[in-house]
Amino acid sequence: MTREELFELRLPEQRVEAGRRTKERWNALAKPLDGLGRFEEIFVRIGEIRGTEEIALTPRSLLVFCADNGIVAEGVSQSGQEVTAVVAASLGDGSSNVCRMAERCAVQVIPVDIGIAGGKVQLKDAAPDEILPGHSAELRIAGVRSCSVRRGTRDFLREAALTETELLRAIAMGRELAHERAAAGDKLLALGEMGIGNTTSSAAVISALTGLPAEQTAGRGAGLSDAGLQRKRALIEAALLRHGLKEPVYDPAERGSAAKRMKAETHSARPEGPEVKLCRGKAPRYRDTAPEAELLQGDALRRARFERGLAALRCVGGLDIAGMVGAMIGAAECRLPLVLDGLITAAAALAAEQLCPGICRFMLASHRGREKGFSEVCRILSLHPVIDADMALGEGSGAVMLFPLLDLAGAIYSSGRSFESIQLSPYRRLC
Repeated sequence: MTREELFELRLPEQRVEAGRRTKERWNALAKPLDGLGRFEEIFVRIGEIRGTEEIALTPRSLLVFCADNGIVAEGVSQSGQEVTAVVAASLGDGSSNVCRMAERCAVQVIPVDIGIAGGKVQLKDAAPDEILPGHSAELRIAGVRSCSVRRGTRDFLREAALTETELLRAIAMGRELAHERAAAGDKLLALGEMGIGNTTSSAAVISALTGLPAEQTAGRGAGLSDAGLQRKRALIEAALLRHGLKEPVYDPAERGSAAKRMKAETHSARPEGPEVKLCRGKAPRYRDTAPEAELLQGDALRRARFERGLAALRCVGGLDIAGMVGAMIGAAECRLPLVLDGLITAAAALAAEQLCPGICRFMLASHRGREKGFSEVCRILSLHPVIDADMALGEGSGAVMLFPLLDLAGAIYSSGRSFESIQLSPYRRLC
C-alpha cells in the first residue's frame, strides 16, 4: 500500500436504517426504554456497521500485536525488551492472562509478531499459515503469526521510530489480517497488544495528535517510580520537539465528536491573534500558528490531518500501533465491528481517524483504561466504555471482558419477551 492509496481509501457508509430497526427491536421488548443503557447503543452501532438488525456476536477473535519499542533504551520502563518475546510465547502456547480469559468466552486469540526485538524464547520452524507471504520469519515463536517488519522500532528520542516504508508495510499487514478474520466469518474483532515501552509510544502519538502535554497523556505504564514517570514525560516532550510535532491537529478545547465530522460543515474563521482556527463546529480542528496561513477546507484539511497522522506514527509510534491502525482500516472495509482495549488501542484509533475520517464509527470501546490520555481520546472520538474497573492488564484483556457482557445483553435482544407477546402496551417515550 502506498501513501496515496491510503489517502484515497474510502470507508463504507453506515447503514442507519438497520440501526433504527435494531433500536425498535429493543423498544419492543418488555423492559423500560433504554433499560440496558450503553449495551443497547452498542447493538445499534453493530447493526449500523453490519447492515442488519439480526445481531450475531460469534464467532469472534482477538488480534494481539506484539512489538518492541526502541525508546526503552532511554529508561522509560522497569522491564527489558526480552519480556515482550516471553509474553508473546505465552500468548502462542495459550497460557497468558488473556488466553485464560478467552477460553471462558469463546474468543480465538491470534498473537502476531509485527516487530519483536528478540529474547530467550523457544524458536521453531514456522508453519506456512503462520507467515504472511513476503514477510520475514527470522524470529519464530510457536503459535505466533510471523509478520515482522523489523526487530523493534528505533529510539525516537534520537531518530524517527520508523521509515515511511516500514510504517506503510505495518499498516498493510494489519489490514490484511483483518481481511482474513472477516473472510473466516468473524462477527466481532477485538484488538490487543504486547510490547515493553508501548505506553510511551502511545502517549507520544496522542500528544502529537492532540497537542496535550505529556503530563496529560503519559502514565506509569507497568509501574514506574515518580522519578521514572517524570523522565518518561520529559523524553516525550523532547522527542515531539525534535520531530516538529508540538503543534496540535486536534484542539483539546474543542468539545466535539470525530464521529460527526462527516456531517459537520467546514466554515471560515477570522484570525484571532497569532492563531488561525481552520475548522469550526463540533468536529476536531486542525490548527496552524502561521498568521498568514490560508484557511483549509475540504480535501486540503483532510490532507493536513492525514500527513500529521502519518508523521506521528512514523516519528514516535510503534509497530504494534501501526499494525492495529491497519487492522482497524481492514475491519471497517469489511463491516467488521472493532472492540478496543486500553491506551495503546486508543492511540491507534486516534491515528486511524486521522488517516481515514469516520473510522471511529466502526469501533466499540470496552473499558476505561487507567493510563492518562485514554479518556481524552474517547472524548474526541465519541467512544463510551462500559467497563470502569481501573484496569491496566494489557493483551486485549479489557476487550475480551466485554464479550460475556454483550452475550448477556444479547440473550435479551434475541429471545426476550416482547410487550406484544405478554399482551401489554409498550412504553412510550414522553420526553
